[in-house]
Amino acid sequence: MALKCHRQKPTKRFIFFVEQFWGRAARASWTRKSSGRSLFFGALSFLERSTSVGAIHSDDARIWLFIATERSFLLELGRTQKTERPEAVTKALARGYTILSMSKFAEPMSRLIDELKKLPGVGAKSAQRLAFHILRSSDEDAEALAVAVRDVKANLRLCSVCNNITDVDPCAYCTSPTRNQRLVCVVEEPTNIAAIEKTKHFNGVFHVLHGAISPLHGVGPEQLRISNLITRVDAGNVDEVILATNPTVEGEATAVYLAQQLRRSGVKVTRIAMGIPVGSDIEYTDEITMLKAMEGRRDV
Repeated sequence: MALKCHRQKPTKRFIFFVEQFWGRAARASWTRKSSGRSLFFGALSFLERSTSVGAIHSDDARIWLFIATERSFLLELGRTQKTERPEAVTKALARGYTILSMSKFAEPMSRLIDELKKLPGVGAKSAQRLAFHILRSSDEDAEALAVAVRDVKANLRLCSVCNNITDVDPCAYCTSPTRNQRLVCVVEEPTNIAAIEKTKHFNGVFHVLHGAISPLHGVGPEQLRISNLITRVDAGNVDEVILATNPTVEGEATAVYLAQQLRRSGVKVTRIAMGIPVGSDIEYTDEITMLKAMEGRRDV
C-alpha cells in the first residue's frame, strides 16, 4: 500500500515520541528477541495512543510505523549512545521518508485516487480499486467513462418548471401530453421520482425542492425551490398538490410549511400516507408508526 508523505522532515515532538517508544522497546527487550510481528503490533499500540491524544500527527505515525517494523532500525538505535540517539533517529527517519516518497503511486494515479475519494461512500481502498480497474480497462472504456462524466456536467440542467434534472427544458414530464398536468407531486430530491414512478399508478407531474427545511444545517425555505411551485399554483393550472417529502423531522417541517403557503391559493393539499409497511407484523411496530397508521385510516 502506497503512503503519501506530507512533510519533508520529522518534527521535534515526533522525535521525542520516537525516543519514548525506543525506551519502551529497550525495556521490553524487543530489540533482542521479539519477532517482527511483535514489533509491528507494539508500535501500532503505542502510536494509536499517541495519535488519539494529538501527541503526534497521523501522517508521522504511519511513517514511524513503517520504519519501526524494520528490526535493523531498532538495532541501530540500540547501538547508539543516548546523546547520539536524536541524530540517529533523524537520519533513520529521513531515510524512511525517502523510501516512502519512492513508494508513492505515479502522479496521474495519485491524482485519480484523490478525485475518486471525493465521491460519497468511497474511501481510500475503494478509490484505489476503482483507479486500478480504470487503468486495466481498455482505452475505449476509459474514454467512454470520461465522455460520460463530461456530458453530465455539460448537458444536464434543471427543468425551469419542476426543477427535475433533464437534458431538455422543459423536461419530459412537464411536456408529456399523457400526464395530468393539474396534479403535482412534491418531492425532496430528483431520486425520489424513480420510487414513485415504480408504482406505475401515479400519472401526474412532479416538483423537486432539492432539499428540506433544516434550521440545524442552515437550510430555510429560501434555500429550497419553492417560489416556482407557488407560481405554478397561483397561475391556476393546479388542482391538487401531493406533499411526498420524507417522513423525517425535516420532511414533516417542510410539508407543514408548504401546506400553509399553498392553502392560501385555495388549492387542494394532501400528504402521502404513512404507517405499517406491507407484509410486516403489527406486534413489532413502534408507537410513532402505529400512530401514523391510525391517523391515516380509510373506509373499506
